Amino acid sequence: MAEQEQSNLQTVQLVYKKENPGSTLGIIGFILSLTICPPAAIVLGIISRNKSQKAKQSTTWGTASFVMGAIFTMFWIIGIALASSLGFFTIKTMQNSNVQIQTQTQSEVEAQNSCINRNGLWKDGKCVDRRTQQPLDCDPNRGLSNAGHCY
Repeated sequence: MAEQEQSNLQTVQLVYKKENPGSTLGIIGFILSLTICPPAAIVLGIISRNKSQKAKQSTTWGTASFVMGAIFTMFWIIGIALASSLGFFTIKTMQNSNVQIQTQTQSEVEAQNSCINRNGLWKDGKCVDRRTQQPLDCDPNRGLSNAGHCY
């Protein structure tokens, strides 16, 4: 008779053992936190913990998902901030500066080259002496405008 009661007890334990309803979401969130989407892991971790708490089950996977998601989300934010400060996102600016150089007229390019050939410094659209910062005379074949621009 003792054997039959023990057998019935094991059957009852197997019937009443519930699966943790939040463990699957917690595991998925944990995997997401380590791979492609840490912010989603935070959300799945919270949902997993709530489901597990309502079922009075372990909240381990939900907690792990939430914590790892939070940590890796911070790494993402720090990485993006560092990349921005180091200039990884300034390609557009560099392209714009090349466009500005290409839009100079032929006479402006010639004036700059003439200035450089005479050891001058091209500053604010005019040729100036490197030491005195005074406008330099232009080539004899060209004149000098009132503003110091070569033409």
